[in-house]
Order: sequence, then C-alpha cells, then structure tokens
Amino acid sequence: MEGCTNTDNHRNPEIIIFPKNVGSDFGSYRIMAIISTLVHEAVHIFLDYYSCRHCKMHRRNNDFRGHGRAWQLVAVQLEDTFPRLLGIPLNLGRREALWSHWNHARRLPSPHDLASFKLQNRYITSNHDIDVFGAAYSMLSCYVLYMLFSWMEE
Repeated sequence: MEGCTNTDNHRNPEIIIFPKNVGSDFGSYRIMAIISTLVHEAVHIFLDYYSCRHCKMHRRNNDFRGHGRAWQLVAVQLEDTFPRLLGIPLNLGRREALWSHWNHARRLPSPHDLASFKLQNRYITSNHDIDVFGAAYSMLSCYVLYMLFSWMEE
C-alpha cells in the first residue's frame, strides 16, 4: 500500500492513500495494510509538525526523503508497541523506505543507528495471515478476561 502526506498547510495536513498498490504484508487482511499506511504517513505529519526546521540536526535526522533517523526511531517504537497495546501487528515499511531512498542520502546511517532501527522486526519480514489471526485471537482473549473480571467485581 502506498500513501503520501501533504503538509503544505500545517493546520490541515492530509494523508492520501493509493489503495490499488496493496501489498501482501498481512496476507488477505487488507485493512491491516491500510492501517499501517495511515500510521506510516501520520509519523511524517508528526515529525513535520513538531520538528525544528532551523536546527542544524534537522537535515541529518530527516534524511532519506523523510525516512531518516527520526522517522525510523519513531516508527520502530510504534511497531513494537502497537501489538502490545492494541493486539494487532503493524508494518510501517521501514526497511523498504530506507532502502528505496538509499541513493539520495546525504549521510549513511551509523552501525549503531542501523541496530536501533531493528530492521529484523518479525512483522517486517512476515506476510502470513497467522500473525493477524494470532493478534485477533489475543485481543479476543484479553476482552474475555476483561469481561470475566468485570463480572467478578460486581
């Protein structure tokens, strides 16, 4: 799934998704690709809105056409946290974003940065329905436990 972000008007940024370019990151679960694309583009909006453009580190941290160090570090935390909090996997296309803009980089990432980017995340390399099914089952289990404990407290 591809998308783009238009932040020309900071008060009303917009995310545009191109649904005909759907990948198979989540097997037959197309909605997961849409959610991942929305979150991917939301990270761009967040960084564009909150980063200081006058700072000398801005260009270095925002390299790789918006998929540089700052974007990678926010994205890796979202990919790690999303399944724990919401019970569903997230694939922001971090590896693809980094590699596709490699030739445009002003500075290459250090070995430490590459390790921090955690490009071996299991949701990046997986394209199986079982990840989504397992996450959905996990969410259902949490809901059942919640309902059980709520009932017991009454």
